[in-house]
Amino acid sequence: MMFIGGGSTSTAGGIKLTTAAVILFGTISFIKQQEQINIFKRAVDFKFLLRSFAIVVLSSTFIFLITFLLVLVEPKIPFLQLFFETVSAFGTVGLTMGITDDLSIAGKLLIIVMMMIGKIGVLTIVFTFSRPRKQVYYYPKEDILTG
Repeated sequence: MMFIGGGSTSTAGGIKLTTAAVILFGTISFIKQQEQINIFKRAVDFKFLLRSFAIVVLSSTFIFLITFLLVLVEPKIPFLQLFFETVSAFGTVGLTMGITDDLSIAGKLLIIVMMMIGKIGVLTIVFTFSRPRKQVYYYPKEDILTG
């Protein structure tokens, strides 16, 4: 539950409750084979579903990356404890398994970076380092097999 965090205007970290709700209702709409996402008798634009999926994928990527680096830097600490610390730092929850004092300087810096990413937000971080480009042409649509 630390991954989801608080409401969209709260100071909590994590992916925000509205992001998780849009993904949940988008999945329900897909299962019901509806053409639009409906939440409490309101339609949600498809771009918000794409944004929500991007937030979850980027957040999961950062959590995976920081946890991987922590496992490399702190080989004596069990994986589950490092993963818990990483997700807690991302959600800016403040919970710990008591290993923070045992972390090396590099490990503490990784946790600090994770706290900053969780607090600022993954889209803000990614948009800071990317250049937007105006799309001037469009490709034809294609149906693909998924499953």
